[in-house]
Amino acid sequence: MNELSGNASARAVRWINRPGSVPGLVGAALLAQLFILRAVASADLNSITFAGHVLDGVCWFRQRFGVPCPLCGMTRSVLFTLHGQITSAWQLNPAGLLLVLGLIALGCALICVLLCEQTRLGHGAALSLQRRLRFGATAYAGLFFVVLMTHWLAALWAH
Repeated sequence: MNELSGNASARAVRWINRPGSVPGLVGAALLAQLFILRAVASADLNSITFAGHVLDGVCWFRQRFGVPCPLCGMTRSVLFTLHGQITSAWQLNPAGLLLVLGLIALGCALICVLLCEQTRLGHGAALSLQRRLRFGATAYAGLFFVVLMTHWLAALWAH
């Protein structure tokens, strides 16, 4: 039995050491987490349910200062997006929709890095994809920040 587990362990180490394996695993894990979150959590306009239990989430910032924080509505927006309720997600906090779409795109791109490394496209294509991914992620983070701050300022103005 020890020899069998040693062989399996050696195969796993060899697979992880293959080019592109780590980004591919991270991408797959990211997509799996979103899928699991969709399966175990849901939201309505007033509450969040996780594993069948309603969570009492009150924004500390809003309680303390009487105005919404930049992330107010983000959890419900993310959950609405994962459940396909795009309009509700956008109305609560548009950054939640952007966050989910960005995470899905990132997960898929990381899996593409693995596929590039493991196929005939090779290392050069994977490096090119990684460079584009870095630039895209930076631009996307900037867009996310602008949307988040714009939404917050609009919420403050309306308050």
